[in-house]
Amino acid sequence: MNPELWRSHPMLALASILPVPLGALWLVVAPRLPGLGTRRAPLTWLTWFATRVVFAFVIWGLLGHQGIDQRFFFLPQARHALAGQLPYRDFPSAYGPLFAPLLALAVAALGSSGPFVLFLLADFAAWRTLAAAEGESSEAAWLWAAVPALSYLTVRYAQDEALAAAFLHAARAGLLIGLGLLVTKPLFLLPALPLLLAAPRRRAVAAWASLPVALVYGVLLALRAPVWQPLVLEGANFGVGPTLWRVPVVLAGLDLGILGWLPFLALLLAGFAVLLPRHADAADHSAWQYGAFAALSPKFMPMYLVMWAPLLCVWAGRDADRRGWFALYGTLLSLAWYLDSGPLQGLFGPVWRAIAIVGLPGIALLALWPLRELLRAPRAV
Repeated sequence: MNPELWRSHPMLALASILPVPLGALWLVVAPRLPGLGTRRAPLTWLTWFATRVVFAFVIWGLLGHQGIDQRFFFLPQARHALAGQLPYRDFPSAYGPLFAPLLALAVAALGSSGPFVLFLLADFAAWRTLAAAEGESSEAAWLWAAVPALSYLTVRYAQDEALAAAFLHAARAGLLIGLGLLVTKPLFLLPALPLLLAAPRRRAVAAWASLPVALVYGVLLALRAPVWQPLVLEGANFGVGPTLWRVPVVLAGLDLGILGWLPFLALLLAGFAVLLPRHADAADHSAWQYGAFAALSPKFMPMYLVMWAPLLCVWAGRDADRRGWFALYGTLLSLAWYLDSGPLQGLFGPVWRAIAIVGLPGIALLALWPLRELLRAPRAV
């Protein structure tokens, strides 16, 4: 968050951060309240409505907030598409080739609020798919509705990751994996990988996923569009976001370039070595992969959590310790940008800088807890 917001729009700044501690309190207390704790399905509906619709009404309606990405990325891309322009060839884009046309439909129907409404509907679709698969009263459905980061990052910053989550949880059918890649971003492939690894018929799933991708990208190549553009735009980032790289980058100017991907890739491959012999399911693969990515990726933005969240909710919902981890991590990750928006750079004095220097790596290390949990799990026999 821009530190100037505290001076220019203090009510917006306060309204922005308050849902995090309040949401964490509700996550812990609500299931224990008399009359509510035993009625999990209505409680989950109430929580989703409050954390999405009511929060959006306050931030976007009463306070008139518009996210930076909404103004400078989503709306311009939609307008380019409405003008008949082609992604990559006629305007730059770090997203899949059908992302801008999808935004264009939303803007044509709803005006400037179209992208945000689209992402909120995607959040709803992801949650309802999760509830249908795991049960209306399941821990997984409750975690999606109540973990602060999942609502906060989608509503406060109007981010698109909920769109990916809607496809990922429903991506048991391979065709939807391909469509998800086309309408979201290249990073979609990573959280989709656990679904492929755990699929009984991997080749069939991969083949169906490849069909729409090959068709759309084939057309773009025929139209001379540089389809590799998203990788070029994003591939040069290093030390962006609350990973273990962030503090060394800011304090010491560390830049490993493309070599910065090697630690993450090594830990990802170690996960395959551990989990594939056990015939682990998609949730286990996703938990390991997410921990490695959130801790060691050269670029990790807090909102990326939403992409992995459907399977993480399933994984965490199986055990009380895992739910405790997800509640704690999903609260602290929401605050990561506040530590990296002035405190780490020393704008608020040495005490806040020290808190940021300790806090940001601490959040990254906490992301690795699922790996420890999976290593302790009994091996399949």
